[in-house]
Amino acid sequence: GYDVLGVDLSAAMIELARARVPDARFVHGSVWDADLPPAVGVTAVGEVVNYAADARAGTRQLAPLIARVRGALAPGGVFLFDIATPGRGGPDGTRTGFADTGTYSLHVEAHEEVDEDGTPTLERRMILFTRDGDVYRRSDEVHHLRLYDPAAVTAMLDAAGFAVSLIPAYGERHLSDGWTAIAATVFASAI
Repeated sequence: GYDVLGVDLSAAMIELARARVPDARFVHGSVWDADLPPAVGVTAVGEVVNYAADARAGTRQLAPLIARVRGALAPGGVFLFDIATPGRGGPDGTRTGFADTGTYSLHVEAHEEVDEDGTPTLERRMILFTRDGDVYRRSDEVHHLRLYDPAAVTAMLDAAGFAVSLIPAYGERHLSDGWTAIAATVFASAI
């Protein structure tokens, strides 16, 4: 029953989204400069604000994005998003993992470091085998993320006029170390 607007930097992801939700409106562009219409909710789930596919991703752009989201939300509106934080690469900065569901197998290697500007970053390499009949199709991906300090993000949200709640899980899926979900609500008395 809601009007939905989706924004993605990847044209291929926009096409997939249109196929799945034909009644929604999708814009090919960056979250960092997307026009946000008046809304009751904004979501950016899946470490959206961490991805460095757009070079503007990072702490300097996060406060202006939060202000734009705040300006679009009605009183009582919610900004639900998650962030990758230091520790996402594991206790020693390197994490590996493997999952096999019968329809796909996934191998992940993640490594944290600090870039030349002093920003914590994560490089995540993934190899995915997807079952297609009697064969598996292989795809390789490399993701580059900028990591955020949850206290700094909470301070930005507070400054923009949000009430902030950290969420430990999405339903029954508890978030691992280095991954924080945030529900930021516009004060109902806000103008």
